[in-house]
Amino acid sequence: MSSQFESEEETVEIRFKVSSHHMKLASPVFDKMLNGPWSESTSPKPTSTPASTPEPASLGSSDGSVGETAKVSPVEKFPSSSAITTSPSWHFPTREVIAHAWNPDALLLVLNVIHGMNDEFPLVTSVEFLAEVAAVTDYYQCQRGMQLAAEVWRQTMYGLPLRYGKRCVLWLSIAWCFGWKDVFFRLAHFFIQHSEGLYLIKSNALPVIAILEILDAKRQECITRVITRLTELAEQLLDGRAGCGHRCSSMLLGSLLRERQDLSLLDPELPSPYTGYSFYEYTKKIASFRVMDWGYIGWEQSATAHNCTIMTLMEPLLKSIDADIKDFDISKAGFGYIGSNRQWTAHEASEPEPPRFSRNSRFFPLIHLLPPHLNLNIHKNPSTMKTISYVVDPDGDFVFVLTEPNCHQVIPKIQRDGLPTRANLPDSDFDNPPLTGRYTIFNDLYNKEATSSDTEDAEDIHEPCEVRMIVSSEHMCSTSTFMDLLVASVKSAGSYSPSPSCQPLYEMHTTGWDAMALAIVLDTIHGRDEGIPEFIGLGLLIHITAVAEFYECQASMHISTNLWKRDIMSKGPLPTDFCQKALLWLYFSWVFPGQKSLFPSMARCILRDFKGISQINLRMLPLQQVLGKLDAKRIELIGQIKEGLEDVRNTLSTETICAAANSYSCPPQTLGSLIQMMREDENDQDSPLISPFHMRSVSRVIKMVQLWPELIPFHCAHKRFDSLFISPNNGEIYPCSIKGRMAPVFDKVEQAIQSLCVADFKG
Repeated sequence: MSSQFESEEETVEIRFKVSSHHMKLASPVFDKMLNGPWSESTSPKPTSTPASTPEPASLGSSDGSVGETAKVSPVEKFPSSSAITTSPSWHFPTREVIAHAWNPDALLLVLNVIHGMNDEFPLVTSVEFLAEVAAVTDYYQCQRGMQLAAEVWRQTMYGLPLRYGKRCVLWLSIAWCFGWKDVFFRLAHFFIQHSEGLYLIKSNALPVIAILEILDAKRQECITRVITRLTELAEQLLDGRAGCGHRCSSMLLGSLLRERQDLSLLDPELPSPYTGYSFYEYTKKIASFRVMDWGYIGWEQSATAHNCTIMTLMEPLLKSIDADIKDFDISKAGFGYIGSNRQWTAHEASEPEPPRFSRNSRFFPLIHLLPPHLNLNIHKNPSTMKTISYVVDPDGDFVFVLTEPNCHQVIPKIQRDGLPTRANLPDSDFDNPPLTGRYTIFNDLYNKEATSSDTEDAEDIHEPCEVRMIVSSEHMCSTSTFMDLLVASVKSAGSYSPSPSCQPLYEMHTTGWDAMALAIVLDTIHGRDEGIPEFIGLGLLIHITAVAEFYECQASMHISTNLWKRDIMSKGPLPTDFCQKALLWLYFSWVFPGQKSLFPSMARCILRDFKGISQINLRMLPLQQVLGKLDAKRIELIGQIKEGLEDVRNTLSTETICAAANSYSCPPQTLGSLIQMMREDENDQDSPLISPFHMRSVSRVIKMVQLWPELIPFHCAHKRFDSLFISPNNGEIYPCSIKGRMAPVFDKVEQAIQSLCVADFKG
């Protein structure tokens, strides 16, 4: 058997000489290789071999019998060669099997066990090495020969992991490869409950990566079911279908909405695959929802605690999911049994040759092994990542380490119900402009040309990556108090990495930011204005705004952002209705309050058509505070309209004569029309006119009143003969109609909208 190691000096090859009889009995893969019409079943043509070439270590004597003290062992280093030759000293022909990517010690241990050489068998080893052994066993399907050894390791080493991490995934792979059915299912259930997404697992040769994909899909399904149920529960509490009464549902709804803000999966609601979130931790957060301390007070007894909680309403679903996880069977996902499902396929070796030896001939297969590369990393080990270095200050003493660049999705999504199709633009409309100058170093992060057919390029593009930006702590500290605190905390923690100048570079870790946006902010802070793009799009401007707000460096960015804003506004008008761009401009003007007229104008157009927080998926746009206050204002204004309708109804109920025309017929006619309108609204179960007025905008409620088909008052009917109903478009106003009586209320609402200012949203 042989192995090749690539070092700086030379390529090293290791050979192992083994018995074909043992290999064929232990492994159906070797049986097919050595008996089938493949190049491995024939011996190489004899050639002259240098006398200095060492002879491979042997399992037994030259006649093929296995000696009692013989061991499979690595041989000395061989110079690399393009062809492997048959040594003249071998009495029987050899056959060659080329192997790649295995750990030579792991393969040596498997071969020793297969050949019965167990005097140095390790009862205990590292889990990482055992995973290498399991990978070899799985690939060559030699579980039959490794069964006893695997059982020994199971009894001496295995224990169910107490927490999710690298060891959990390794044991899952080991259990799958060795066919430990009970262990595998327990680990699979543990993985579904505690794993945090496949993006956090980097594996180049783990045999169970397809299994992990299935288990992760189940994890995503479980989390999706919980999120869906919470959303449904909020709807049920809103319309009174959940809870034991109006007060109960109101209390629970308020509690649920408040707790949602602490769950990053729900506020804003993140889409699958929920990277970084486990089902177990998520259900723990739900179980820890605060219980409101309230109760009913009777006439003759003290207050009694109320038993309804969010957890009691969620408990049936959580129990159902828990049972579903325990009953989850991997075989139903296309895997019929525990153990390798790998099928032998023809090697990429030479075409089949007719065998030169009978099946009874004695021979030794010679296995060539290339260097190992099994690597499993949880939370993206930097040594396996692609690294981009960007120097802001060559003499800097800090490194901004940006992991998972460009993961922050800041373009919000708006529910389309009742909105024009332009409400949601594709994310591509907000892509960054082409990179130029020094920023072209980030081109690979924005490359979208790769397709599934470009296997190698696609893997390079989508592999985990980090960006390291060298900066000056002096510039950072002078920018903001927050930066000063960050720098001080990093220095006190002593987190640094070596640099070529031997000066330690302190590391400040961050994640998710748009790489170009972060680079532009850092360049601006360091005064590197030359080369910063003069023209950018709204999407990049918002990414820059998000970075500036987080690190509280708005003052440094004020000049640049003002120039970019002017350029973008010169290319097209500002939005006048509720849309994604309005939300983005609202956020920009909130972070940079110098835009005095921009914030109120965006707030006004959003407030008119805004239907509540549930209508918007902010993704990672940090606009929750502003939208929360806008939603409160929406509820307040709709509440004023509802109160106005109630006042009109009460007035009409007691009014006997129309004050405008001294008519007895107008009040009952108007009252009947009003009651019909309000009754129809009450029957709207999707969005009833009940606080918090779910999916109701101010403009929609006003239009509901203005467009209601109301009869022309009797005392005015003689003036018109073309229609019996008041037209909402001809500008006629009848003071005794519903619209006329509500006009002062509408004027008051419009005045409140027009008076919006930044100060209303502070604090």
